[in-house]
Amino acid sequence: MPPTPLPDPKPAPRTPPRLADDTADDDDVLVDSQLFPKSKLLAPPSAPPPPATPQAWQFGLVAVLAKLESLRLQCAGCRYSTDADHLLDRVEAMVLLTEEFSRLHDFPDASTDTQMTALAKAGAFYATLNDTRRPAPAARGLLKNMISKMSTAEPVPGAAVRECLYLGIETLHAHFSLFTEMYRSSLRARSWVDAASCFLADFKQMARAIPEG
Repeated sequence: MPPTPLPDPKPAPRTPPRLADDTADDDDVLVDSQLFPKSKLLAPPSAPPPPATPQAWQFGLVAVLAKLESLRLQCAGCRYSTDADHLLDRVEAMVLLTEEFSRLHDFPDASTDTQMTALAKAGAFYATLNDTRRPAPAARGLLKNMISKMSTAEPVPGAAVRECLYLGIETLHAHFSLFTEMYRSSLRARSWVDAASCFLADFKQMARAIPEG
């Protein structure tokens, strides 16, 4: 009787193919059915965005100057005494707009003296503005309001309004000088200096031409 043949030996188990490419290692992490190197998942966050470019600073100045010019044109045709409230409101809005823009930026340490000058000019302007502005009526009732309108209020002296307007122009000038120091060179600041100087010259000419009464 012939011997019973032995069964064929089982083939050796094959290593399953890798799911990632040759660059993957044992530390790969499975995320959404895909392998990602752990080093990429644990990488530090990206750096913060760079500071504003000189072009962004320039665009900001152009926007501020355009708003100031719009407020200046609203003073055309006014008189110092009869339009005192209108003029004071407009020049106050100019100073506030310029101060708010300056607070959005960090100026170089070398401009400390210029910053102090701008603050001093603004303080003198607000002090004069509070002394010049006509006090608002305290009455709020209908009858008292009618009586208040019928009574003749003493007009604000035109000379006082003129002084306040000129102090506002000086405050704007001081802030414009501060903005100029943000530029690295006088050549880079040339376009801004020309535009700011033109605005101040037009504003001063307008202030001189406004009639007193």
